[in-house]
Amino acid sequence: IVADDNAQRRQRALAGLEKAGTVAAPFLADVMTTAKLVEVRRQAAQSLLALNVKEESVLPGLTLALKDKDRDVRKYAMQALARVAVGAKAAVPNLLDNLKDKDAEMRTLALSVLREIPGESDAIVLAVTPLLNDADENVRRLAKEVLSFQGK
Repeated sequence: IVADDNAQRRQRALAGLEKAGTVAAPFLADVMTTAKLVEVRRQAAQSLLALNVKEESVLPGLTLALKDKDRDVRKYAMQALARVAVGAKAAVPNLLDNLKDKDAEMRTLALSVLREIPGESDAIVLAVTPLLNDADENVRRLAKEVLSFQGK
């Protein structure tokens, strides 16, 4: 149903999954990364974010969604990922890719998640250090915080 050509049916199906609660989270994470229609991936990501899921079972889907071509899918995935950041070490490479985004909000979101992931990483330090000179004040501030948490 979530792949249905009818937008209303898709919307109702995804809304129903959201109402089902966290039990639907793994399915929504799968839809978010496999649906062909960007509207479906976006709605699944929004629903997953709205569920406030803190379970590590959604990490693989959220990690894959960080590579989505659609900005909103990546944005919602990062926001949801921030809630389970403690277990999100596998997402670090995709988060680092998002630090290169032209959109300051996307860099800020990626830095916010990186700040919450425990443990030191040379890759994080190398990717974040240039952001100390970013044009955006929030990006610079968060870059300092991330490096501070990295012991730099």
